[in-house]
Amino acid sequence: MKDADKPNNEALALKQLKSIKVALWTLVTVFVIIPVVAGIGTGLVIGFMALTSGGEQPPDEHTGWATDSVEMDDYNPGK
Repeated sequence: MKDADKPNNEALALKQLKSIKVALWTLVTVFVIIPVVAGIGTGLVIGFMALTSGGEQPPDEHTGWATDSVEMDDYNPGK
């Protein structure tokens, strides 16, 4: 019964290995799996939006650019 006073090193080592395994899987999940799934999902959404768009839209009337009533040749800010 000399061994009764000694701690069980094998059980302690297994607990530590299990803790390390859980920590590593947590890190892999957070830094690898979630970003990959998010990137694929974002790509799918952007691709779906691009494919379902109606093509070229007509330009807005109020874009801030010069209109037909003002010719660029007539514009001279130095005078």
